[in-house]
Amino acid sequence: MAGTAFEPERDIGLAGIHPVEGPCLAIRSEGIPTGAAVTLVSPQSQKILVARVAGPLDGSCVTGSYPALLGDHDDSVYLLDLVEGTMRPGDVLIATLVPPSRYAVRGQRVRAELDGREPEESFRLCLSAEGLHLTVWSGEPLTGRRRWHDYHYLGFELDEAAQDCTEADYSELTSLELTRAVTRLAAGVSTAEESDKGALVDAGEFDCLPIAVFGLKGIRLWQPEETIARELGKPSSISEGSGEDDGGWYDVHTYHYPRLRVDVVRGMVDRIVTDSSGTGTAFGVNIGDSLKEVITKLGSKPRDWKEGADQVDLVTCPQDGEWIQEDYVTFRFDGKRHLVSIAFEANRP
Repeated sequence: MAGTAFEPERDIGLAGIHPVEGPCLAIRSEGIPTGAAVTLVSPQSQKILVARVAGPLDGSCVTGSYPALLGDHDDSVYLLDLVEGTMRPGDVLIATLVPPSRYAVRGQRVRAELDGREPEESFRLCLSAEGLHLTVWSGEPLTGRRRWHDYHYLGFELDEAAQDCTEADYSELTSLELTRAVTRLAAGVSTAEESDKGALVDAGEFDCLPIAVFGLKGIRLWQPEETIARELGKPSSISEGSGEDDGGWYDVHTYHYPRLRVDVVRGMVDRIVTDSSGTGTAFGVNIGDSLKEVITKLGSKPRDWKEGADQVDLVTCPQDGEWIQEDYVTFRFDGKRHLVSIAFEANRP
């Protein structure tokens, strides 16, 4: 990250002990040179460890008694040599490319100056039903501003008495106004300029929607499967299927609710669909809306929406300066040009 501004999604990752290769790092940042310093934080013990990159890892960074993937398949993975501190099998640590000189333990908590701005960052880990939520906050955990979040699936169920996560640990932004402000400020557009516009964002070569509004009724793509029952309660039924992609065969669990269907693939929310009247998105588009109403709520007509087409697909807006089209939402209309279904879908390999 030398010479570039700190970006949490790129410059923060997870570290653990591979059962064969030893300490390893999963992080979005590519091309980290051998010998580069990596600062590790144990959010459970609130201790600081220091490591150096030993080179790229051929394979995935997995850890634990039931080896589980650290990070995701889009991350770059590296071997680590520990310089200070001790890691134990099963440990999951928060890792950054920020030098250890900008870390300190104060008030029994690790503090860091990740981007040189006040307030300092702090680190937290909480336990959910089958995994760990790891977070970095500006200020105090839960009451400050959450800068980064990742989920690590353990592969087994945790005792309910041990579970200590709150909604603040894992929830996404739900306010459309906050979403617009964050998206537009990143693009250099003032909040005042955006205040009377819809959710649609002009990304230059294409139109997109902020990722924070990609979901229905509190469920969002890539959330862990356990989130569904926590947010929506017990489903009417659960059906099973299967499929195949570049990652091989996979099982599909579909949770059926009166107004919603949620598909889960490899433990994560993969598709969210509704065709029930009155059900809608965080930016106000509802089943039953006319074509004109949908365009008004989007703020403008998507440029690739062909005249007479019965559906339109919109992708998530780029994040952290990476102009890559990712997940998408499909709006389908009937012959009278009224909205009959909304489907949010993950862009798997």
